[in-house]
Amino acid sequence: AHIPLAQGVIPNAVLPQGAYTIIGQAWSVSLEWQFYLLAPFLIWTLRNWRRLPLSMGLAVLLWLAAPYFSEAFLGAKLAMFAVGICSCFAVEDAPRKSVWIAATLVTAAAAALQDGPALMIALAIWGAALVSVTAPPESRSHLLARALGTRRATHHGQISYSLYLVHMIPLYTAIQVLTWLGLTGMTMELTAFAITVAGSYWLARATYALVEKPGIAFGARLTRGGTSGPRLAVEGRPN
Repeated sequence: AHIPLAQGVIPNAVLPQGAYTIIGQAWSVSLEWQFYLLAPFLIWTLRNWRRLPLSMGLAVLLWLAAPYFSEAFLGAKLAMFAVGICSCFAVEDAPRKSVWIAATLVTAAAAALQDGPALMIALAIWGAALVSVTAPPESRSHLLARALGTRRATHHGQISYSLYLVHMIPLYTAIQVLTWLGLTGMTMELTAFAITVAGSYWLARATYALVEKPGIAFGARLTRGGTSGPRLAVEGRPN
């Protein structure tokens, strides 16, 4: 199931917890892959309001099917993807920015309803960033966007998905080694924390440089005739 990234589309009744085996965090890779397969159709429907019922109908079907699958199923996170889509249009479609911001708020409410009220914290941070990005560059509201656009922030954004996937490796390794050494209590916890942070960062840098970035470039050559660059690298990760 993991080889074609299909672990997220197998019902729980068939393969319980199957989306979380091998690398637990990789459930989101299957989720992302499902979206990529449907994205061309969704974009096609959004380009013409008369086609919108087609995507809405598909969304309802996915939503209704979600309880039979894990959170790695697209229907279980559909509202979150809708937040991202509406946010993108809010930034790119300046004449109708207010419409898309309103749509972002509606889809954010749907996401909170689907995933629980705790999600509101993450959505509030996302909303603040969206308002800052769409604000005039000379305004105070744009300060957050300016900070997020610095070289250091961009660097951490680029390696963030690699960091998400690999951070359990130094965590478990540190706990195992420190247990062998006989460390316990606060000393154990602080040392494991320090090793995990440093180890995760450097491991993420390595996997981004050696795996993810070459993969993005390879995909660019296949789909865009060799066009690649910083913008593509950032767009390659919607998380």
